[in-house]
Amino acid sequence: MEKAKTDYTYDLDSVLSTNAQRGADANTVGVSRYTGYTWDVRNLVATVKAGASPTGMLDTWSYTYDGRGLRSTITKPNGNLATFTYHEDGLPRIQSEKTSGGKLVSSHSLRFNSDGDRSQDVEKLLKANSSEYLDQASTYSYTPARQLEAVVKTGVEKGDSEDYKYDAAGNTIEQKIGATTSTMTYDRNRLIKTVTGGTTLNQRYDPFGRATTSDLGAQVVEQNAYDGYDRLVRQQKFDTAGTPTFTRNQTYDAFDRVTNQSEKVGTAQSISTRYTFVGLANQVAAEEEKDTAGAWKVSKSYAYGAKGENLSLVDSPVNSTTSKKSFYGTNPHGDVETLTDASTGTTTSTYRYTAYGQADKVGTTGDDAIFDNDPAKNADIVNPYRFNSSRFNGATDTYDMGFREYNPGLNRFLTRDMFNGALTDLGLGTDPWNANRYMFGGGNPISRIELNGHINAAEDGASGGGTVTPSPTVIGPTTPTQTEPSTTTQTGPGESPADWARSHPDAFGEAELNREAFGNILKDIGWMGLGAVVTAAGGSLTGGGPVICGGTAGLLCPVGAVAMYGGVAVTAAGTAITATSAKRLGNDWGRLLTESHSPGSTGGEPAGSRYSTRQENAGDLANKYVEGQATRDPSSQWYHEYLPNDMLLEEINNAAQGNGIVVSRNGTILGGHHRWDELQLRISDGRIDPNTRINIQVYLGE
Repeated sequence: MEKAKTDYTYDLDSVLSTNAQRGADANTVGVSRYTGYTWDVRNLVATVKAGASPTGMLDTWSYTYDGRGLRSTITKPNGNLATFTYHEDGLPRIQSEKTSGGKLVSSHSLRFNSDGDRSQDVEKLLKANSSEYLDQASTYSYTPARQLEAVVKTGVEKGDSEDYKYDAAGNTIEQKIGATTSTMTYDRNRLIKTVTGGTTLNQRYDPFGRATTSDLGAQVVEQNAYDGYDRLVRQQKFDTAGTPTFTRNQTYDAFDRVTNQSEKVGTAQSISTRYTFVGLANQVAAEEEKDTAGAWKVSKSYAYGAKGENLSLVDSPVNSTTSKKSFYGTNPHGDVETLTDASTGTTTSTYRYTAYGQADKVGTTGDDAIFDNDPAKNADIVNPYRFNSSRFNGATDTYDMGFREYNPGLNRFLTRDMFNGALTDLGLGTDPWNANRYMFGGGNPISRIELNGHINAAEDGASGGGTVTPSPTVIGPTTPTQTEPSTTTQTGPGESPADWARSHPDAFGEAELNREAFGNILKDIGWMGLGAVVTAAGGSLTGGGPVICGGTAGLLCPVGAVAMYGGVAVTAAGTAITATSAKRLGNDWGRLLTESHSPGSTGGEPAGSRYSTRQENAGDLANKYVEGQATRDPSSQWYHEYLPNDMLLEEINNAAQGNGIVVSRNGTILGGHHRWDELQLRISDGRIDPNTRINIQVYLGE
């Protein structure tokens, strides 16, 4: 038998151009999966093309980006358009997907607190194979340690609200989901007892900290077995009479990837599956099962983006002659949220989750809808990629997250996180997000994701491992080019950056301010609501030179040290600061006064233009007008975000000609995009009545 193989090609910049996989079968001719990539001048992916072979029909995904390199749009092969806008610090603001005909598939409007944790998500999701929508608004609160404390949900067909309590080690000691409350007891961070209602489930571990059995009194209901590398090789479930209801066996390759798996549900026949991967990565290119004649056939195949994100699924039941292609859509956390039809673009499956990844029955519709008391149907899933974009097992309700198996019902992994090397293992215990070796995301599943079972990371990719957001006390140039002393200004309690900027118009002297660089500085120092102190001289600075921590070059500046880069000093008070953070800050500060530019008009009033004004209900605008392709200005977005409702409406309704919300006669928005964005957000989250009358300026031409 020929071994599975992956072929790669690269462009002149050594950037990946194509990959092609062939399965482990001597009778397989050609490639079983092909993906090609093109890149723009910034080496950001421009298109992804995927199919069974390079000479066959290829599906194409096209991408655009804003000036910061953040993704603006994705055009999918079925014509669906996904759009993304961001807060000035780069956190996501509004995410939506529509069909080629303009029908909404999904949308999320997001807000964040001063720590960068999500505080609100107003979502709308098209039900599978339906014209109805799942509406849900979620409000999040956190403990002082940034662990998720509560999720309050409202809306039509909403999920259950959630509450969590933790012990000093970060273990969940109580969780309430809807009307169901569970309490947990631990021994050395090992879960030993879970009480839900009148049912007590006991968990037991081996000496290596691996969950081996769960029992209801004298009856074992779950049993796990591991190999010498802590990999789950056998998992069984039993009913209360001791009869096996599910058995799974699996083998691994040298890269800890499941290569062969057999599953048996109840008395049904065992199903064997083998997997072909994309090179040495964890992405499954194709799954194969045996048909009734005993021949291996491809049952599922997948395509992935440049960063490994799921793009498409082709489901081909081996004992059927039909195949079904679907395209993936994800929510802002990176969880799979929708499968859309390859032709119509409407949803064929939807997925919604609790904070820690349990399936939300109300929000899970279509091909993978959840059935009560029918484990066979729940085990036979169409799409195995779900929460955290990880592989889900419908029979056990657990996730394969790479090195470890995760149970979302218990908010924890089955095995203890560990490394073989003494120092690397010790490093896990010093990570503030991973000191608990079993919990998911350090107790914050909203802001953090799991990469491979070893590393949890922020949604923007900043991994756990000792790096924390800096809380600087003094920021400013150490060698100002002007002779006047620098001035120090601090935000007051509860004062937003917008309030501070309006009350300190002279903070930057006579110099012209680069508003994009200013927005980046706010992101660099985590200034939003943290009361940072800024020292600003009207001089010109340029980035350059090594990062120095207290006079010595290094990668991590300890508490109390001064990190310097290009003449910008940051004192890390109460926390450590990475050299990378100092370098980014130095570069942005250097651009602040030396690369000044005029902000320009949001709409641009042509000479001799004529306008007419009409009044509309604010709630009707989204259905009547189409947003233009204007580039968003970060500081303008930041400014409008902090305006109270009356001031925002004043700016819209009493703006000079050409400066309000300006539309063409065919309904395209020409100007006022930030006002439009903020208005839509406030309508969606209930802060502005959709019946509020809004002035729209119609540009009539020369």
